[in-house]
Amino acid sequence: MKLETYTGPRVPALLAQAQAELGSNAIVVHVHRRRLPNGFAYFELTAADEASALALVSTPTPRPVESASEPAPVEEQRAVQQVIALVGPTGSGKTTTVAKLALNRAAFGNRKVGLLSLDTHRAGGADQLKEYSSAAGIRLERVFQLKDLAKAKRRLRKCEVVLVDTPGRGPAKHEEASVVLEMLRELAPHEIHLVLPEGMMSQHAERILGDYKWRGVTHLLATKLDEYPGERNVEALARAHDTPVRWVCAGQEVPGDLTSASGGASSTTASLDDALRRDVSAA
Repeated sequence: MKLETYTGPRVPALLAQAQAELGSNAIVVHVHRRRLPNGFAYFELTAADEASALALVSTPTPRPVESASEPAPVEEQRAVQQVIALVGPTGSGKTTTVAKLALNRAAFGNRKVGLLSLDTHRAGGADQLKEYSSAAGIRLERVFQLKDLAKAKRRLRKCEVVLVDTPGRGPAKHEEASVVLEMLRELAPHEIHLVLPEGMMSQHAERILGDYKWRGVTHLLATKLDEYPGERNVEALARAHDTPVRWVCAGQEVPGDLTSASGGASSTTASLDDALRRDVSAA
């Protein structure tokens, strides 16, 4: 089995190296973003030749988070493009979660996924998403102004699922928030997931949910379960507001560390506690 790992500061260069050594049909197995103690960030890309990648897909993996409960596919809607937006405060893990959803095939099956970044002022997040999309061959569009949105939508028209990454600035910045709101209105997402870290204080999480209601939030999405194994604040918030939770995240690994909150898209918060226990025990 040909399975090789490459490290370096840029994912496209690592992918080119993998294709040079493993063949033009080399397939990316996963990508990790690492950081040294001195703050230097780099990527670790693991790739396989086509035959080995197919063998990996057909062989059950022992990795606990992914094997405990695969992310639940969204219902098939091949005739209608499905738009799913992630919103939330800075540092909640939106961009990493978007990358996980895009690269983890269990989330949307074989449906073609495209990425749309509205995060135009935080270059680091947009660049991170660009690295992941380049490695996986996923189309990414960046929108800087409302007038650019129509062109981006046309370029993504062949995608069956479009994942939207949004800025992490607080809703108190009304001018910037109003632009994002106009973009979301134009996109008319089928789902808007508010991404919150599990360790956030309950009062703070409650306030943020109130602030983001104007964006039409339909779901909550809990992240960083591995960092706060004893916390259940997002779960409590979901129950209190009768808000569904489809996915939860425990860790930074892309495309892993993502699991479903229940057995299907019509998830209820009653099943979230089981998902949290699975992820915490696997972390």
